[in-house]
Amino acid sequence: MNTVLYSGIDVSKAKLDISLTEDGKRIISNATFDNNLQGFKKLNNWIKKYSINFNKIHFCMESTSIYHEEIAEFLQEQNFIVSVINPYQSKAFAGSRLLRTKNDKVDASLLTYYCAIHKPQETIKLPDEIKKLRRLVRYLNQLIKSRAREKTRLHSCKDRDVANVLKGTILFLSQSISQIEKLIKD
Repeated sequence: MNTVLYSGIDVSKAKLDISLTEDGKRIISNATFDNNLQGFKKLNNWIKKYSINFNKIHFCMESTSIYHEEIAEFLQEQNFIVSVINPYQSKAFAGSRLLRTKNDKVDASLLTYYCAIHKPQETIKLPDEIKKLRRLVRYLNQLIKSRAREKTRLHSCKDRDVANVLKGTILFLSQSISQIEKLIKD
């Protein structure tokens, strides 16, 4: 009896493309699910059909902005092994296999093979405080970029009324930045 079933998940904003292998040589199944809680539950039910003959299931996915975070956490809560890898790792792996075709199903298969062959390190579930800190830092960066854009607009503005509105927007963004910075420090 094989002990580990390997799975790659290509994550996008709306959906999850998933593939399975037991030996890293042949894909035994593919599926697509919505990237939301209902889709996660369907994925969990689907994977149970294949997990009967395996002691563990090892999922592998790329770090894709924020889109991978919820599915990774859901799978970790189900006590699956989850590895979140840098997209450059899978790109290099694709290059080593001379893979030129690129679509979601192919990417899921590639991640499945990568997982089976390289057995990447398990990604540890982050504490809630760290997840909150990440969200705050991301939002802070967005606010800083927005303020910079408004300052650029103000610099080239020729209309006094528009300039006054821009100054108010910049002040609001600066105050928001201060609030977020305080939350981060706390």
